[in-house]
Amino acid sequence: MGDKLPDVWATRDFPILKAATLYADQGLAPDFDELAKQTGLSAAEVTRGIAALQRRGLVQVETNLAGTGWITDVSGEAYLITGLHPDGDDALEALASMFRQAAEQTSDPDEKSRLRKAASAVGDVIGQVGAGVMTAYIARMTGIG
Repeated sequence: MGDKLPDVWATRDFPILKAATLYADQGLAPDFDELAKQTGLSAAEVTRGIAALQRRGLVQVETNLAGTGWITDVSGEAYLITGLHPDGDDALEALASMFRQAAEQTSDPDEKSRLRKAASAVGDVIGQVGAGVMTAYIARMTGIG
């Protein structure tokens, strides 16, 4: 399958997406120069990163005749990816945390045990879902299954 290209998600695209999503959430449309300032990336890196994010449908971009570009909107998925909106795993983890907290606050040993078991069960669901997603991803990428 050959050598893969270096990963640019964590170092380039994700920081740009985070900054752009914060701006969009405030009703603002940042230009590429502002995103370069916010992320500490060069103008060329921001341009390449925005192009990659646009290809994935995460951002909408406009440019003018002078070549200035800005992000006019971000997708709903951008809110999930950046953490501005919780995803299913976030909600399950919050539920498990509430069960753990409730178990710590009760003095009834039976109730404490039930709450700890509930927290553990929710944690197991998170682990099983994560394992299932990883298995499906690996199978898809390798052509197995």
